Amino acid sequence: MKKTPCWLIGVVVLSFIFMFMTAPLFAGETWLTDFKAAQQASQEKKQPILAAFVGSDWCPWCQKLETEIFNQPEFKDFTRDRFILFQADFPKHKELPTELKNQNQELMIQYAVKKFPTVLILDVEGKEIGRMGYRAGGVALYLEAIGAKIPQADSGTKEAAFPAIPSFQHPTGP
Repeated sequence: MKKTPCWLIGVVVLSFIFMFMTAPLFAGETWLTDFKAAQQASQEKKQPILAAFVGSDWCPWCQKLETEIFNQPEFKDFTRDRFILFQADFPKHKELPTELKNQNQELMIQYAVKKFPTVLILDVEGKEIGRMGYRAGGVALYLEAIGAKIPQADSGTKEAAFPAIPSFQHPTGP
């Protein structure tokens, strides 16, 4: 019996590791934490950035937003091919890497974030086109609010960088 070369086994193992580590990125549900990577993806895919500024381990409204909106299948389905998701976290009970902490502080100042949670919609150039926070009422109302912030296609006035976002239809009703 012929032995399989070690390099071939290594390639197969690395391929599986890469596939499992990047699968969520391709599913469109991963929140990036590197703003430059989010900007690059936004420009490549011609999709706006949905940027969430949160205090993940201390802010009850941020935790409600995460549980009631961001973790819901309807939100994930809606944003999958429409937005690049970015999160700037400001935890109090865990330490972020210095580079990430500095990046988030700079973004907080740049976008004048004063409270948590703040959700920004940014165009492909990083310009703010919408701002909101936590809103009660569930996923359908939240998605309608997001959709209302995006320029809609009308008589050629819409920027080409934004795909049309139809009104959100809840899966259980019209």
